[in-house]
Amino acid sequence: PANSGRGNGGAGAVGGNGGSSSNAGAGGGGSGYTDGSVEVLSTQLGGSQHTEATIIISQLTPVSITQDIVDNQGTTNEISPFSITRYVTPGLSGTEGHPVGSILYTVNILDYTNPTLTARVLNTSLRGSGINDPNNSIAVSAGYPRMVSANTFEVAFDMISSQNANERQATFVRNFELTMTANVSDFGS
Repeated sequence: PANSGRGNGGAGAVGGNGGSSSNAGAGGGGSGYTDGSVEVLSTQLGGSQHTEATIIISQLTPVSITQDIVDNQGTTNEISPFSITRYVTPGLSGTEGHPVGSILYTVNILDYTNPTLTARVLNTSLRGSGINDPNNSIAVSAGYPRMVSANTFEVAFDMISSQNANERQATFVRNFELTMTANVSDFGS
């Protein structure tokens, strides 16, 4: 009978059709997420048939990972998928009056494709150096986190300047939160 060799698909995918009763080939299976769209190209060359199938993945699983980061005078406690380093613009010294964005964290996200990153200050008064901001004004700098490559972001923080209350200055921060979100396929699981 027709389709006697029909195979069963894996999670989210439908198996292909088998052959006739005299040529009952097993159907293809699948794993992962799909909208069911399959484009099948079939060619006949001599006595053999060649079939190719392309599955269009339209649904991915969103993954979100949040970590509370502690910067204790340059030592951070991050774990995978984050890798964090401090960056200070060459030529700067001291802790006060630096332009916003001139000191920041470089965050590399490992093992994810096209991630996004958000940041939030958890302690708005304690700087990475341990010095207190008497104005309780530490915040994520405008325009940050900023993507600098597919998996690398810059995260900057600022506060009311200790030298001029009408300005803001860059600062490292003792406690902050990073949240990475990425879409991943579930093939092979």
